[in-house]
Amino acid sequence: MPARHLLSGYLGTEPARDAVVVHAAQPPRIVRKARLGPLGLCVLEGDRLDATPLGSPSPGGLVVGYLVDGEIAVEQQGHTTRLRPGEFVVYETASPFRVRADRPHRYMVLGLPLPATRTVATRCAGERPSAPLLAALLHGLADQTGPVPPASAALIGEATAACLHAVLLEGAPATGALFDRLTRWIDAHLPDADLTAETVARGNFLSARYVRRIFAAEGTTVSGHVRDRRLDRIRHDLLDPAQAGRCVSAIAASWGLREPSGFGRAFSRRFGDSPERYRRARLPPATSER
Repeated sequence: MPARHLLSGYLGTEPARDAVVVHAAQPPRIVRKARLGPLGLCVLEGDRLDATPLGSPSPGGLVVGYLVDGEIAVEQQGHTTRLRPGEFVVYETASPFRVRADRPHRYMVLGLPLPATRTVATRCAGERPSAPLLAALLHGLADQTGPVPPASAALIGEATAACLHAVLLEGAPATGALFDRLTRWIDAHLPDADLTAETVARGNFLSARYVRRIFAAEGTTVSGHVRDRRLDRIRHDLLDPAQAGRCVSAIAASWGLREPSGFGRAFSRRFGDSPERYRRARLPPATSER
């Protein structure tokens, strides 16, 4: 019966959320591991094995598995993807998965902190225009042996992540799911004053041009959506009795709107009254702002 081995930290996560239990005669050997900006990279060599995550699934990331040599099968949610050399598979860490090999192999794994995409052990084949480009990039990463300067490593990692995102988008049936994901990301970053199409793009490994197209397809703009969401949050806080002692400008600044006159005009256009009058008209007199 194969021995049970624990493999962790191979993607450089802290704490080691990449831990897997490997059933094999010998544990896979780590040939190389590196940090490339947002990516953790590891090249592994092994023989017959069966690997599954240790403990509960780890949220908030994608894994790209690139087969250099041998054969690998990746299972997730009842779906099995069998790889041949030069092919890659993408799967989420938020769902249990299983990696199996029946003979010697060399396998490169990349971990990316990308938002959930409902990707289930998907082999990204040639019908996606960017797949060959990403495959060539992965091949080069797998063959790399020498050290990479930190500045170059960060750029290479960002380029790889952007290319992967392009491949995933080409396989998506519509942009609606991506729009929902981007708006959730924006909601989580509303207090950031510098929240633009460019920052949204960088935070999601997309181009600013593509982000603008996604919002245009939904009949809005990034700046318009950000402004409206901030105004909604500010209105909520203005009507909160527990925050009656906070001045309007402080509430606006906490949601990224730090220019009082511009904020006041935007609030009046959206809600039909100035922030101060809006608050006084709706809060009990004892709690309204003095």
